[in-house]
Amino acid sequence: MEKVQAQNVCFGYNGSRVLHEVSLTVETGCILSLLGPNGSGKTTLLKVLLGLYPPDSGQILLEGDPVSELTPRQLARKIAYVPQTHKMSFAYSVFDVVLMGRAPYTSIFSRYSKEDYDIAMETMDRLSITKLKDRIYTEVSGGERQLALIGRALAQGADTLVMDEPLTGLDYGNQIRLLECIKGLSCEGYTFIETTHFPDHALWISNRAVLMRQGRIVADGATQSVINEQAISDLYEKDIAILDVGNGVRTCMPRSLLDKQASACHSFDFQEAGDVSHSCFS
Repeated sequence: MEKVQAQNVCFGYNGSRVLHEVSLTVETGCILSLLGPNGSGKTTLLKVLLGLYPPDSGQILLEGDPVSELTPRQLARKIAYVPQTHKMSFAYSVFDVVLMGRAPYTSIFSRYSKEDYDIAMETMDRLSITKLKDRIYTEVSGGERQLALIGRALAQGADTLVMDEPLTGLDYGNQIRLLECIKGLSCEGYTFIETTHFPDHALWISNRAVLMRQGRIVADGATQSVINEQAISDLYEKDIAILDVGNGVRTCMPRSLLDKQASACHSFDFQEAGDVSHSCFS
């Protein structure tokens, strides 16, 4: 099923064009990674997909309906934005943050219902963050805050999540936990559209990759095909090698580092090393 479509979208700020005839289709359960250098239009495209910026031309469809014809409440029940980890102004608990996802189902003068509270708790349990229920959001780790924001999106009822560089500022362990969470949710039918500066992360979890440069899509397709040495080298204007580390897993590395490593290995005097080793243990 087609969840999100961009059809010949153009957009600009103050008369300066940022997106040029952008078209893409995102299927249900897809993890789509947008890659490109700074200023390529990735974040702007996310905001257009979310309906925050109306396109100058073209249109965005959400489950077949034009986003321009949906009310904010209707949009919120279908698609959710998960920002980079951030600090809120007030000392909300993690539970309060997740509960905020129920706002599209309440009126401005009504309180959250028992059903809202139950959904928030079920969502936290689903993400294994129930233990954080009473913790202050601003005092938990970056990875835990990001999971809370995903929880807020799920409590919102949306099954399409848009994420702008979700791993920014997270330590390596929390990056892995968040990637595992995204992969697991996609297997349940949730759809993800995320920007990233790390081709490795796209190779690990995405089944679709879109490469952008100067407001245009320059490649779009299956991740393992789109993210190749030539395409990534051209995109970032650096010579990049892509290594197969086994079991079909690939990783990116600057070729200059590979060359230096190879040079260091060739120039290493193993006989001299053996003499030093012998003297150390004799």
